[in-house]
Amino acid sequence: MKRFFTTMTLCTLALTSLQAQSWVLPWVANKDDAWASELAINNHSTEPAELSLTAIRPNGEQETVSVNVPGNGQLTLDAGATFEALGSGSGYSVFIKGSDINISAAVKIKSLATDSGDSPALGHAVRLEEGMTSLVFQFMPYSQGGAAAPVIVNLAEVEAHLTLLLYDEDHSTPLAKEMVLAAKTPFADVIANLFPESTANSYLIVQSDQPVAGMSFSFNTIREPSTMNAQAVAPEFTEEDLAAFMATLDTGSQASSSYVQATSGLFDLKKPNKSDNCPAVDVDININNSDSFISAHFDWGDGCTNVFGVTSKGAIQLDMVREGKLTEAAWMNGTLAFEDYEVRYLASNFALDGYLHMEGSVRSDNFTLNGEWEGRAVSPFYGVHATYQSNSYLSINKKTDHHEVYGHLNVTASQFYYFSMQGMISQSDPLIYNYDVCPWPTSGTISLTINWGYPVSGFLDFRTGDCNTAILNVAGVQTTLYLPGIYTY
Repeated sequence: MKRFFTTMTLCTLALTSLQAQSWVLPWVANKDDAWASELAINNHSTEPAELSLTAIRPNGEQETVSVNVPGNGQLTLDAGATFEALGSGSGYSVFIKGSDINISAAVKIKSLATDSGDSPALGHAVRLEEGMTSLVFQFMPYSQGGAAAPVIVNLAEVEAHLTLLLYDEDHSTPLAKEMVLAAKTPFADVIANLFPESTANSYLIVQSDQPVAGMSFSFNTIREPSTMNAQAVAPEFTEEDLAAFMATLDTGSQASSSYVQATSGLFDLKKPNKSDNCPAVDVDININNSDSFISAHFDWGDGCTNVFGVTSKGAIQLDMVREGKLTEAAWMNGTLAFEDYEVRYLASNFALDGYLHMEGSVRSDNFTLNGEWEGRAVSPFYGVHATYQSNSYLSINKKTDHHEVYGHLNVTASQFYYFSMQGMISQSDPLIYNYDVCPWPTSGTISLTINWGYPVSGFLDFRTGDCNTAILNVAGVQTTLYLPGIYTY
């Protein structure tokens, strides 16, 4: 994934089902004669909510308490009385978890050192699933000598490496600061301490290798506060980030078309001849031997390009056994194994090791394939360039002039950064393949869930119908993919 991001508003992701949720109030202040805070937790369900609240200071000190919020009720808590063991001192983040029902939460932070003794500012809780690896603090006023203060909270279970970039009118390039933030801890400081070189209004970008959340403070001349939550920034997602997933989709297509080609002689009641095309195909259908019912070898050798312009190397071996008699509705199953198989994607080699389990009827063209394999990519210019794992479960059904495919594809990259992508293909909107004329779907949609430590949703739409393009939409940003171009050197 790219290290730089494009700023845009990220719509809150809708949960497909209710599940245990976690929230964080980025900053709660409690200091004798200076600051006090009041927490409000709202229950939007008729059922009571049992919650765990953990307050964590920047130095790691923490305290956990349990609370109950009645159905359709609100619970308000004084921070000092609730986290009594922490006492007076530095502020802290409050993590809220344990509810599988809909809640919301906010904090009122008030300055005690004013004439009113109750000068308030409000902030709201952020769901941990909404954390991003980039934040923007949109306005850091300098009117009080750089007293504006960002709060950054690491939402991950491991330390986060941060880059802070301050943009102001006095510097042609941003001022930069690197820092490390411990797991599940906050950081807070004023701009004057973080960037003493800056003496102007500014905005702040935070880039992280782990999901973070944040809020900012601004003060007037008598130290009365105002607060604003930082804006999460969605990543710029390009076709290069799809590399491992598209290679997986291509592999699934290649496996399916290999099965179709190997079994075509069975369903046509004749054995196919060996092919001199790319790949070279050797198929043996042994009607009388159930243990080696179908054996097929697809060999691209040291590299050849087929009629679709797809360049591959290596071989695929398919072996099927039969259960039952041919006169009955017999079932067959077996494996499809990759043998030093490589496919190209955006001028990069994807080498595959592993196998797929395949099952089908000897009486129809319908079959399933599932399995897992490991890929290694030589991709020096973008993120997925090490080892990745793929698995799939697909149902493939023969229609009059095409095959319909539905199921799921999963990809996980496990080096340099964590990345996973899940693709779901609905039976009501299946992928449509004609393996004789196109290696890609010509209709259908794959729903995507992409995770860099936080989930982003999207889809890949093949309903352009031209075998040349597909529409990628991630976090509301739409891109047209040129499918033949993925095989270019």
